[in-house]
Amino acid sequence: MEMFQGDSPKRLAQGAVVGVVLTILLGFNTLGFGFGWRTSGSAATLATVAANDARSKALLPFCVAEFNKSATPEQVAALKAAASYNRVDVVRQVVKFPGSDSLEYSLGRSCGEEIIAAGEKRAEKS
Repeated sequence: MEMFQGDSPKRLAQGAVVGVVLTILLGFNTLGFGFGWRTSGSAATLATVAANDARSKALLPFCVAEFNKSATPEQVAALKAAASYNRVDVVRQVVKFPGSDSLEYSLGRSCGEEIIAAGEKRAEKS
């Protein structure tokens, strides 16, 4: 190859450039495999997502209990009739947590799905 022909300093510089490029490509998983390095922005995003998921899982039983305690029969029927992506609106109308204006979308959706699933399990047992 003509690229690697020439004086020693030129080959050294070419090797350094190729090494830097390969290190970056492998390190940041650009090629689909690598060392798993993350930028601070993507690490912060992953941490935020993990924290929101953990909070939603921890609050889910309280959300279901609050809905079952506070919901009217009309609201329960509205939840059952709502499409899966609209259940969060019905849950938000019923469930209010202290110190929060409204439920986070993922928690509300999980809560609605859990309520529907629990209702189906009770219907199967009957």
